[in-house]
Amino acid sequence: MNENHTDRGRFSDRTAIVTGASRGIGLAVAERLVAEGGRVCLTAHKAGPLEEAAALPPGRVVTVAGRADDPEHRREVFDTVAREFGGLDVLVRRPGGDQPPLTPEAARYEALHRPHRGQAVLL
Repeated sequence: MNENHTDRGRFSDRTAIVTGASRGIGLAVAERLVAEGGRVCLTAHKAGPLEEAAALPPGRVVTVAGRADDPEHRREVFDTVAREFGGLDVLVRRPGGDQPPLTPEAARYEALHRPHRGQAVLL
């Protein structure tokens, strides 16, 4: 990943979760968010490629490997974001694959388990 980043950009002081972030479009989105000043939680099924993808500036990226269809994994992702970054502003979900739809129940869980700094957005 490109290590050039800025603290001033469109995503300055914003936190995002990017699923499917170990390669392809997910990785490119994560790189851009960090380049624009954001903090990112990368999540994908396999830990190895995910850790390789996390070569971004310290304090800007955390990784959580697991299956998107596993409720415990989803809980761990949101708990990690709350602990490491204090809240969530943007949710970038890779369409298709093994990701369940964002249900009202999942949205309620997210709202209850994160400080309400911003609005999570499905892109």
